[in-house]
Amino acid sequence: MRTAWRPAGGGMRVCPSGALRRLAAEDKRRAVIGLPRVDMDVCLLGEEHECGICRNACPYEAIRIVFSEETYISTPAINRDRCNGCGACQVRCPTRPVKAIVVYPPCCNMKYGDRLRCPKRRKLRNRQ
Repeated sequence: MRTAWRPAGGGMRVCPSGALRRLAAEDKRRAVIGLPRVDMDVCLLGEEHECGICRNACPYEAIRIVFSEETYISTPAINRDRCNGCGACQVRCPTRPVKAIVVYPPCCNMKYGDRLRCPKRRKLRNRQ
């Protein structure tokens, strides 16, 4: 098994963006690293196909498929209390080239497709 490279003195002190922070072992599983958004225009469930790959891929069991009696469409529902934004759902999403479920940084309330407009990322880029 390969180990991650760390600069002398530890990576926590050299990270200029503050993206890395020291966490106690019990807090690591609860740390929110992203927020997933589902685009139903891309999702296979929106096209009335059967899919549940994102639900099956989630190690936190934070995604469930909900059927709407009004629209007769099933949609993925994300439980934000369980989800930490690890991205397993995005990696396994079968839609190509655009993913139906995308995990965004938790720094701002972004909508699908707003990845490059995150104001916190822009501030960090300007600092360098």
